[in-house]
Amino acid sequence: MRKFHGLKKLCENHQSLLTKNQLAQLLIEDLQKSQMRIYGKDTEDKPILLAVLPLQFESLQYSSFEQRLDLVFIGEIVADSSLALTYCLQGLEFSVTGRCSTIPKVCGVDLYLSRSFSGKIGDTVRQPFAISLKDLI
Repeated sequence: MRKFHGLKKLCENHQSLLTKNQLAQLLIEDLQKSQMRIYGKDTEDKPILLAVLPLQFESLQYSSFEQRLDLVFIGEIVADSSLALTYCLQGLEFSVTGRCSTIPKVCGVDLYLSRSFSGKIGDTVRQPFAISLKDLI
């Protein structure tokens, strides 16, 4: 299940109600240097970092018509000792966590990893991601 963290702190300096465009601008500023981390688990159920994917800054765009932020993260796989199970997109204040999978149509997963996630160390991953402002307001 996708969870949003830090939204209250991100918006605390605004004394009036935020419009969707104002919220989008706050998120754009917060996520400019964000990264996505993909995790698996070891045999003792401890998290294993599988990939670190920095944001491609030029990909960070807001569609006012669709009311969503679109982002693309590109980075390398750093470990191959587990299947991808969870992710964390981390901005300065705002973050998103959830379950992920490379297998399509797995129940309870909110992010299907792109086909570029091969699971092999050193391979480059290109992962698109979208944040709907409707889910935040």
